[in-house]
Amino acid sequence: MMAIIHITLSVVEECIQKKAIRYDKDGDNHYDTISAFIKSMRGSDPDATLYYLARMLTAGERMFVLSLVEL
Repeated sequence: MMAIIHITLSVVEECIQKKAIRYDKDGDNHYDTISAFIKSMRGSDPDATLYYLARMLTAGERMFVLSLVEL
């Protein structure tokens, strides 16, 4: 009899020992992250700006979306 193995996000995170970035390009998280990125630039917070930029790029955000951001 074959055993069924259930692979969940937490199992994968534990195996690679790295948290998965939750980033939905078509959902609210996408717009929330871009909004936080813009606010961090306007608020002159370079650390937060780099954090949100890295988060978007790591998640696979396309560069033209970032170039459309009104600064």
